[in-house]
Amino acid sequence: MAQSYNLFPDVCIEGEIPIERSVGTSIRKGILEAKDSGSCLDTNFGWMTNKDMPQVEVVKKLQMLIGNLFVDDIRRAIPNTKKAQIQLTEPNLFAINPGHIYPVHVDRTKWYTCIMWLQTTNKGSMCYQENFGLRLHSSPIKIQSATNYIKPKVWKYACFPSHIPWGMTPNNSAVETICLHMNCMAIPKD
Repeated sequence: MAQSYNLFPDVCIEGEIPIERSVGTSIRKGILEAKDSGSCLDTNFGWMTNKDMPQVEVVKKLQMLIGNLFVDDIRRAIPNTKKAQIQLTEPNLFAINPGHIYPVHVDRTKWYTCIMWLQTTNKGSMCYQENFGLRLHSSPIKIQSATNYIKPKVWKYACFPSHIPWGMTPNNSAVETICLHMNCMAIPKD
């Protein structure tokens, strides 16, 4: 009898956090505070907070919340991480203006990338992930796609290996798509 298995699988995590209305209002005020803090950079797609500057308090709390969820989920999915020290690095906010995209890139030298939608609509930017490897040229498109899309929803998060190129599709809504972005590192312990 034949056996099938995944070879070098990539573990991706998606989830939603139930946020109370009053907490959501506080988070939105924090986003405006972050945008007006002076550590915000204007970009060709919208704006982003500087990864090298401390984040406002509400962003720090969100970072810790997503980080704790990620650690719990990844330890269930990859048992070898149970003894590893997992660090959250380079948190920042980014916003995509209506009609703009967040360009595809790779978070080099990191282990996992996490994105959380803080403001969006059903027409807001989706996260897309590309497979630029040889599979792109050898797999029939309608059988094994080389692109994955994660639909936007407020308070939804997605964590995926940082070696996977990712970006955000055009924001087809009338409001900014605002996301929290951060990276994770794992340090093995003996």
